Amino acid sequence: MAESAEHNNDRDLLDERAELLARPPAHEPLPSEFLELLTFRSGKDRLAIETRYVREVLKNVDVTPLPGRNGPLVGVTNLRGEVLAVMTISPLLNAAAAEPSSHDDLGVGRWVIVLGLEHAQFGITVTEVTEVVGVPNSGILDPSRQTKISDSQLVRGVTEAARIILDGQAVLDDSRLVIDEHEN
Repeated sequence: MAESAEHNNDRDLLDERAELLARPPAHEPLPSEFLELLTFRSGKDRLAIETRYVREVLKNVDVTPLPGRNGPLVGVTNLRGEVLAVMTISPLLNAAAAEPSSHDDLGVGRWVIVLGLEHAQFGITVTEVTEVVGVPNSGILDPSRQTKISDSQLVRGVTEAARIILDGQAVLDDSRLVIDEHEN
């Protein structure tokens, strides 16, 4: 008899659990409520950018330095027969990462994130690409209170995990990252 009562209690518990699991979630998150971010490091900074601005990620890229380069331009690389300008974003952010050295950052082993919407516009060199994550819009914090970056127009926000989210469109449109072929 005690065994039958114990069996009924187990059955009731399992039925209760099954009923809870069968209920639809209170609110199924919509894709528009999340940002899909590629996370990476540039020097000591932990950054992220929306994946819709990333054309591809390259590892072990040879970058040819350009003589007399200045500003964020690091050099160029060959991307399937096309010349791709490679930039460093750290100086634009006044971030902790130092300017790339001609020896350490320009050799094999670097990561380059190729950015663009319709086509590859340019690449940015980074220390490491870590992962792709989904971050709820509600988890994005105001960048003005969370970062020491002076150029906030390139920053969309900060994640709760303290990653600085770059504004992909602002990065693509930044005149400091545009190479004018007709400039003398």
